[in-house]
Amino acid sequence: DYILLDCMASLGMLAVNVMMACDTVLLVSTPEEDSIEGLELASDFIQEAARALRKEIPVCGVLICRVDMRYRKSRSGVERIRQLFVPQYPIYQEMIPDRVCVADARNKQVSIIEYAPESEPARAYQVVCDSFVKEVEYHGIHTA
Repeated sequence: DYILLDCMASLGMLAVNVMMACDTVLLVSTPEEDSIEGLELASDFIQEAARALRKEIPVCGVLICRVDMRYRKSRSGVERIRQLFVPQYPIYQEMIPDRVCVADARNKQVSIIEYAPESEPARAYQVVCDSFVKEVEYHGIHTA
């Protein structure tokens, strides 16, 4: 069984406690500048927390969400994430596309897989989940 603990983007005590309880951390970002800066802060925070807590906090990968490759800004943001974090962290090849159905699902407070199971974002999330489970079962918790 796997438990996903979804934390706010803030890096407070909740994040520290979740990291202490988890076997691995999945970093999530959008290709927007402020999100990428938050990703850098989170990476630094994880390294500092690991030193302070004397506990390895492995990052299993970076998942990029709300991607629309039709736009240069999105493409450049994805490239910047890759430049900043490869080879430090694996980057999931499957990215979650930015589609209206995701916002609609969030507004209805249901998962995209429940709301629009055949949508491109739902299929992308399923691919990421399947990949995560396969890698954990095959290689252990440290790879994406």
